[in-house]
Amino acid sequence: IGRATRDHAPLIDASGSGNLIRKSGLGEVLRTPRAIEEARRQADRMRDRYGVQSEILTGAAIRAADPALTGDVAGLLLWTGSWSASDPGALTRAYAELFERRGGRILKGDAETLSRTRTAWRIDSEEGPVDGEQVVVALGPWSPELLARFGLRVRMIWKRGYHAHYRTPVDLARPYLDGANGVVMTSTTRGLRITTGAELVRRDGPLSDRQMTRGRRALSELLEIGGAVPDSTWTGHRPCLPDMLPLVGRSPKEPSMWFDFGHGHQGFTLGPTTGEILADMVEGRNDALTQALDPGERKDALAMR
Repeated sequence: IGRATRDHAPLIDASGSGNLIRKSGLGEVLRTPRAIEEARRQADRMRDRYGVQSEILTGAAIRAADPALTGDVAGLLLWTGSWSASDPGALTRAYAELFERRGGRILKGDAETLSRTRTAWRIDSEEGPVDGEQVVVALGPWSPELLARFGLRVRMIWKRGYHAHYRTPVDLARPYLDGANGVVMTSTTRGLRITTGAELVRRDGPLSDRQMTRGRRALSELLEIGGAVPDSTWTGHRPCLPDMLPLVGRSPKEPSMWFDFGHGHQGFTLGPTTGEILADMVEGRNDALTQALDPGERKDALAMR
């Protein structure tokens, strides 16, 4: 995560998507004086241990930092180095177009048709069978289902999340986390996006608007929120592994099969980073994860490959 903005930056520039990016940080809403003190300790720890920069705002400094916040809060913890996108879907499409301009091909197919031939991997696409010497499984929450066919069991937790868009008279300067109410809000090209925390239910469980209703009510204390944008409600499953780290590397059973999934809540953030690390692994280069290990761990990691 510490290198995520550095890995996104050249793709943003090359795809001409700078207009979609804000570099104004991420704010955490602090509703009580006690929350300010806890945030101060957290900020000091993150600065001392990881070099993450932040500042705490109170009083008039809050309104000066973001005029859209009209409600009264005790303070804000502002993580100054964070970036955000006003339209993640548009940025992803821009990356895909850049990939094609650089000679890549994007085909649609059915991942469930993946099979192993004598010399290659094969999958059926809209343009017919596609063969490759290597295959990367990057199917997010659907990865375990595919891998089960190859004798691999992946323990994954599916955290359901919701978001919806609402009209507001003024855009926010940055995204904000209201941890006390389990929601994040940010201004996007479709309006104010409110995103819920985690709902732990079966994947086929009934949908619930409880978290969204509670979150919107709480955020209405901070800024003016208008009506909902039509057809803007989304729900999906975040693929979380037990240690909350993505699974990146070679399959223990198939030497030409690779994994890049399980990013939890950080898939959009970490896509370029884990993609680059995996490319180094596939090409046999000394990847960043191995370099970060101590000598004993590095030897074990290389042996596992």
